[in-house]
Amino acid sequence: MFYFGVSCPEQGYTNTMNIGIIPRGSDVWGQHLLKGIFLYAQEHEELSLNVLPMLGSLNVVLPRNLDGLVCSLLPEEMGEVERRGIPYLNLRMHQQDCCSAELWTDDPEVVRLAVQHLEERGCIRMASFADRNTEKTRERNLQVMVHNRLEELGLEDLGPFDPPPEVYAGGWTYEKQLSSMETWLAGLPKPLGLICTNGEHARRALEAIRRLGLEVPGDIFLLSLTNSSHLLEYNRPSITTMDLNLTGKGVQAARLIHELVEGKRKAPFREWCRPKGVIPRESTAYAVTYDPQLNKVLKRMKSWEYDMPSIDELARYGGMSKRNLFRKIKDATGRSPSELLYRCRIEKALNLLRNEQMGLSEVADQCGYGLPSQLSREIKQSTGLTPTQYRSYWKVQ
Repeated sequence: MFYFGVSCPEQGYTNTMNIGIIPRGSDVWGQHLLKGIFLYAQEHEELSLNVLPMLGSLNVVLPRNLDGLVCSLLPEEMGEVERRGIPYLNLRMHQQDCCSAELWTDDPEVVRLAVQHLEERGCIRMASFADRNTEKTRERNLQVMVHNRLEELGLEDLGPFDPPPEVYAGGWTYEKQLSSMETWLAGLPKPLGLICTNGEHARRALEAIRRLGLEVPGDIFLLSLTNSSHLLEYNRPSITTMDLNLTGKGVQAARLIHELVEGKRKAPFREWCRPKGVIPRESTAYAVTYDPQLNKVLKRMKSWEYDMPSIDELARYGGMSKRNLFRKIKDATGRSPSELLYRCRIEKALNLLRNEQMGLSEVADQCGYGLPSQLSREIKQSTGLTPTQYRSYWKVQ
């Protein structure tokens, strides 16, 4: 029997199975990796599935007839695996020579594509936000890569978000970090691109930006280096992320450990999984513009209540003809004024829905919808969720 082991001590359990991986329990990126391994297994009849969830340390739960292990372990956690001489493929990035085999996400390519995406939208200065947690070396490495890439391109690096010591004094809190981030963002020149190393950081940044009354995009163009779409696509504005090709990484992981166990590859070796690219969303939906007339119109599109402005009103407000308005907005955003105004109205409605004290009729009224049913229909078309589902979804995040 050919086995793939799957382990996750940090979640308090270890799984073993013929083939599969859930390196972080049931979170979304683990699910995509598992899907990739299943796809590979479907093409190889000698690989059968046998999921055996267990509790305990590796020396207890690893089967004696284990032929190969796909895991996400720290170096100090590999002792039992190496003692038994089990060929393994590790998905956790290490900084020393690997003992068996490792498969890493191609982080330099992730950063290159992210910076390129923001640069293409006219961002000539950028900042970054990563976790200071000493265990999260990958996030700090990503931040260094962002700095190096900006330096290489001659773009302005506004530096990382570095909370003052008082944020951590007496225990870290969400509110203390948000307040510190507000102070940091308020002091940076605008417009700028902000690269966050994970989706949770991107959501915190968006909240700080919203509290400052800044525009996204417009003042800040926000991008996350992870593909936590389940967290970020329902934010308003939705946040641009990277497609890290996790299903492809699962396929690649299964193939590599298969070849290693069959002797077609010799350990140690290290390979990289290339990202697919950027998943663009509203947080980078249009280009940086230094046109004061257009900036005035774009802000007006978002800063209204009850009566949505018409295209004629927006043209007069910006001091330009309708033809010039259409051309400038189309060049900057890739959308017509009507399409962009529609998106702004949906974003406005979804932001208001986060306030549990507001009823659906009140939200519809403030966003210029004649009937609550019209608002419900457009939110369903935009997000795939009803207003009630969206509000519940946001509440549990």
